[in-house]
Amino acid sequence: MRQSLWSSTLWPWSICLTIVSAIGSMLASSSLDKITPHALVAWALSGSVQQSQKLMTAWGAEGLRSASFCLGFDFLFCIAYVTAISLACLWARDGFEENGWPLAGFGLILSIAVIAAGLFDLVENYSLLQQLLHGADDGWVYTARILAIGKFFILILALGFSALGALAQQKPVIGLILGVITALVARPVWGLL
Repeated sequence: MRQSLWSSTLWPWSICLTIVSAIGSMLASSSLDKITPHALVAWALSGSVQQSQKLMTAWGAEGLRSASFCLGFDFLFCIAYVTAISLACLWARDGFEENGWPLAGFGLILSIAVIAAGLFDLVENYSLLQQLLHGADDGWVYTARILAIGKFFILILALGFSALGALAQQKPVIGLILGVITALVARPVWGLL
């Protein structure tokens, strides 16, 4: 197994940064979630100018400030989760290779795809920021939706792959944790599509 990725200092720091930024993001969006469940996900997936504008109107001035803060925080979160999930895919690949599972070939592909998902997230955030600053517009609304769908698809696939990789390495606790994270990411997305 390639221990350099798993034992490098980048791995624990990326997990810590991901956890801290996820908690910060949840705290920042909690006021919006009281008005609209999974507010930022619902906004990114809104798909129409009317729905996007309806959400922003419902949030009011304070909610729009919270949304701005959440978007800023999401830029930090993006860097953290891309690093952590990309490394998890490589770690899972190593476990599949070590145990002779045929899925090993997907590890590098998914690791690179997670980087693409991070880029999707950054452009999605920019699209949402443009809506905050200038109002909802077809181009920005559809850009945010398409990129959010692509991002979530890749992340759910990568997290599921990592969970299977943990099981291949006979690490059921890590597999369970990654499985729960996969479900937590997938739940609001499936409900809003």
